[in-house]
Amino acid sequence: MSKQTGRAGRLAAGAALMALIVGVVAAGQAAGPTAPYVAPIPPAPPVPPVAPPPPPAVAPIATVAVPPSVPAAPAPPAMPAPPPGGVAIIHKDRLSAEERAEMREAMAEAREAAREAAQAQREAMHEAAQARGEAMREAAEARREAMAAAGQARNQAFAEAARARNAAFAERARVMRDLPARIEATLAETRRQMAARCAARGVTMPAGADFGALATCGQDHRREVRAALASARSSVAGATGMTEIDRAAALEAIDRALSGLDRKPALQ
Repeated sequence: MSKQTGRAGRLAAGAALMALIVGVVAAGQAAGPTAPYVAPIPPAPPVPPVAPPPPPAVAPIATVAVPPSVPAAPAPPAMPAPPPGGVAIIHKDRLSAEERAEMREAMAEAREAAREAAQAQREAMHEAAQARGEAMREAAEARREAMAAAGQARNQAFAEAARARNAAFAERARVMRDLPARIEATLAETRRQMAARCAARGVTMPAGADFGALATCGQDHRREVRAALASARSSVAGATGMTEIDRAAALEAIDRALSGLDRKPALQ
């Protein structure tokens, strides 16, 4: 801060000194070279014409013209004192060697101040360019960071969506894997209930009896079998968690069983 203040003071002093020098030179050029004051010399008085001499008989009388009185030379005007706070302009021919040396030194200082001012301007422009470049670099870095954050958020959203989709697929696959076991358990429970009903009627069915034998308890109970198959078909048609392929296969099997009730057994 002190360096900048000293430089500013030198620049101001150099500018004032340059203005003074320019004013002195301009006044000197306007006034022209001034020689030492010399009193004006009045012109010689005119000589009146001399009349021709008279004839020799008469001696001529010479006449002498009396020149007018010569006025005294006026005194050179005194140099007015400069006003308070003003500047006295003196031509260079009236300057002493010391004053000329001081003027040359002042001009050198003014040139040095001008060079320093130009250097300061160049440094300021360089600093401004550096600041502008730094700001542009910071803006580019912030833009890159924002783009990276947006990309990271997008990738995270994609990953979460993929995890949710995989979880849904896993749940569906689990249901499909458990479906055969559930069907088998349902069939076993139905077979057990049918065997218990036959046992309540006093008919003991073998463990490996099929649904036809269990439905009739060894007798021709087509109506009960048809009702049971119709109930099973309704259950399969309204069951959830089954694919259309499995549902169609189960319904087709039940339909075949229903159609087989009306056929008479063929003896082999």
